[in-house]
Amino acid sequence: MGGLRPRLVVLLVLAGACGEAEPADGGADAGVDAGGVTDAATAPAPHLEVGTGGECFLHLARGDTLGLYRGKQGSQHVLVSVRIRGIEPVGVIVNLVVRRRRDGQPVSVPYAARLPFDPGPEEGTFDRTGIPLIFEEPAEALGEPLLLSAEALDTAGRTARSGVVIAVAWREDLPKPEPPCPADT
Repeated sequence: MGGLRPRLVVLLVLAGACGEAEPADGGADAGVDAGGVTDAATAPAPHLEVGTGGECFLHLARGDTLGLYRGKQGSQHVLVSVRIRGIEPVGVIVNLVVRRRRDGQPVSVPYAARLPFDPGPEEGTFDRTGIPLIFEEPAEALGEPLLLSAEALDTAGRTARSGVVIAVAWREDLPKPEPPCPADT
């Protein structure tokens, strides 16, 4: 068994020598090997943006109000979307939670799931839309400044975190419905 590790190292070195060379100009394929895998040294830094939207990613600005849906089976929820960059889009674990700002208490059910992602509007971005984040006791969140926190972890161990201050209100009480999907998403 003692000779197995040196053989693996030799095989890995030889396998790496067989790949295509990176473009000299650092073009679109810079940092990507022949198999389409991003080289960690040249990959963009992991980035996550938290948004909303059921059908497409909609940007959230500080203080935006998310519509609280009355679920058909009793679970009140908001729809959360996430956009990642610099994270491999396969097998990503997404963690979400909403906390009251005044005391840090969670007001949503913590969400954790391995999710698939779709290509985003810009090269190297990937979106997951329409994630239902459940509020068991909406009264604990209504009228409160809240912090929506998100984390994405890929299979290579790269992690990105983001958060945005929001409010929630019953969807039917909001002055306008969710805006339509922009043409670029």
